[in-house]
Amino acid sequence: MKPKRIADLLLERYRQDGAVGIFRQIISRALYFAHWRLHDVRRDRRETHQTSPFYVVNEEELLGSVPAERERVYRPFPRLTFRWSVDSLGIEPAEFTFVDVGSGRGRILLAAAELGFRKVLGLEYARTLHEEACRNIADYPQERLSTDEIASLHVDAKEYEFPPGNLVAFFFNPFKGHALDKVVRELIESSRRSDRMAYIIYAADGGKPPFRNEAELEHFKLGFSDRLKLRTLSPFPVDIYRIDISAEPENSAAGSIICRSGL
Repeated sequence: MKPKRIADLLLERYRQDGAVGIFRQIISRALYFAHWRLHDVRRDRRETHQTSPFYVVNEEELLGSVPAERERVYRPFPRLTFRWSVDSLGIEPAEFTFVDVGSGRGRILLAAAELGFRKVLGLEYARTLHEEACRNIADYPQERLSTDEIASLHVDAKEYEFPPGNLVAFFFNPFKGHALDKVVRELIESSRRSDRMAYIIYAADGGKPPFRNEAELEHFKLGFSDRLKLRTLSPFPVDIYRIDISAEPENSAAGSIICRSGL
């Protein structure tokens, strides 16, 4: 990331959270670099389009409404933190579909396929990132993947209908406000229709978890070792929720471009 961009982010964080926010941002950057240098950089070499470089999405390649520029910055999530998050659920991935909401170049899709999920889907509204994800999936060493049911979908997540069956949904620095509310509400309602187990892994670069008013979302309690890793060794705060369809609450599928068959 360019020095000016880093300076702008630090200034924005200072205005929001003061000196404490600046300190947290510095720690976050240091941990992010450590994850990249010690874990991700070697795995990037397996990808046709390496997933580590940042990218600012152009307005003309987007589906749906156009967010502010600072919300159009692609940044990959650390693979090791993702693995810790999935491990903390204590589930058998082969019994779950995994959906990455805002899947970028496909890093987490490939990581999920390596972890053994039954089906892996990515929702990406930026055409360039979607096309690069398709290429990464097609060219990735197949012997490392536990499923061939993996695809990037070029869709507007606000218009997406989640598939039936047990599900883990992943959000990293997603859209905000009404758009996020709509996607989460559809996820909750689809869980109610299919009577399934469903979890949300939510991570963001600062800010408080946004799901405080959803009665059906139960904050998942982490074990001590999981909490230690995700609270102290992750570059970003990670919150995990279980969808409880027994709680009282307060569709249409989009067209898609599929880059792998077998779904």
